[in-house]
Amino acid sequence: MISEQRNFLFVHIPKTAGNSIQNILLPFADDQLIKAFPQEIAPPPAQSQGDALPAYAQKFAARPMGELDGFDRFGLAHPVYNLRKHSPLRDYQRELPAALFQRLFKTTCVRNPWERLISMYFSPHRGPVTWDRARFLKMANKIASAASFVELPDDPPGQAPFSHVNLVMRQERLDADFRQLCERLDIPYQELPVRNKSSHEHYSVYYDDELVALVRDRFRADVEAFGYEFERPARRSFLARWLPFGRR
Repeated sequence: MISEQRNFLFVHIPKTAGNSIQNILLPFADDQLIKAFPQEIAPPPAQSQGDALPAYAQKFAARPMGELDGFDRFGLAHPVYNLRKHSPLRDYQRELPAALFQRLFKTTCVRNPWERLISMYFSPHRGPVTWDRARFLKMANKIASAASFVELPDDPPGQAPFSHVNLVMRQERLDADFRQLCERLDIPYQELPVRNKSSHEHYSVYYDDELVALVRDRFRADVEAFGYEFERPARRSFLARWLPFGRR
């Protein structure tokens, strides 16, 4: 998501509240909202003058539903640049003029990787899903880290992750961080809507020691950059479980 007028670039890392954030930022962005079904594609203003949909919009219309994420079922198409809803920062660097890429205020949102992967496994776009450890393991070995979304090809070895991002929002304190972004971009703050919410138990329920270690290793850059830990919720006391609903 890009806005030359408001001078921002948002890298949407999957399952990090990106749909909610883009829902608020879209009116200030240069991108065109493209919905999932071809008959629902909202044509850009240029189409009323006889122009065709942007090339990416045409490709998006033909993509199978399994490739689209989220309950909202939308993508983004820029009228000039070949970018996608989940384009990593390196794609923005490739597509944008160098001066524009350097000028844009870059932001993204991150999430505890153990929680992020469970949210992805139970994502609404996958339909009803039951827990299958082998299936989760296969998925976990394919998912890219948040850090990989904001790396650039010419980064020297050992460069700090997220060093190219001006503001990293964290899902665990999202409202405060999003308020900060709105102030920085001079955008009226709005409460973020809930979008693409997964339905599952606390993420820790699904992990054994081997899976905990796997995620820590594969997502080490995310874990170390933000101090994430694998956490189990504190057990409520017997009395707390029987308190009236209004007191829980």
